[in-house]
Parts: sequence; structure tokens; C-alpha cells
Amino acid sequence: MNIQIMKGKSWLYYNWLFENTDKDKCFYWGRIQISENRIITWHPSNNAFSKAIKEGIIKGAINKDDVTVTEAGSARLTDSSINIVNMIESSDKSYFLWDDPIIFTKLRK
Repeated sequence: MNIQIMKGKSWLYYNWLFENTDKDKCFYWGRIQISENRIITWHPSNNAFSKAIKEGIIKGAINKDDVTVTEAGSARLTDSSINIVNMIESSDKSYFLWDDPIIFTKLRK
């Protein structure tokens, strides 16, 4: 798997493209923290991004048919990566699920 790492002003973000045959590309992304023996990732908050789309803060669409993420549907971001990162880092709102990280720990050197 190939993962792209982007640097914002304050944080690092990861992004990878799912391999599927659909004409619509589907990316999986989030915040990442890398240390010597650990990688921690946080998923985006679907509810926070759905609200930002509804309020016109960022470009995107809400798929009401996809109830696998939340009962409200799933947020699909169509804005540029730069605009999304700038919005996240300049906002006082939480756009990630901080209480549910994924942690990878290197056990050997």
C-alpha cells in the first residue's frame, strides 16, 4: 500500500487512494503522528465534516444513502487538500475522533 504524507502548518496528514474499479475515486485520510517507534492515526469526524459542508465552509457532498458511517450519511469532501487542511488548522472545532486512535508500535529495532 502506498500512503501519501502531507505536512500542514501544525500537523501531518495521511492519504491513500482505494483501488477500485469505479469511476469515482475514494480516498481514505486522517491525521498522523510519527515517532521513532510509534505511528498514531486519527480518523476524521464525519459529523464535523458534514456540518462544515452544510454550512458552506468547505466543498463537498453528503451521501444520505450511505448510513454505514452515521445515520445522517457520509461526508464526501471535494475541496482541495490545501483548503481542507487550512480549515482544520485554523478552526477551534474538532475535526478528528481523538478518543479512537489507531496506534502502530514497532516492537523490534
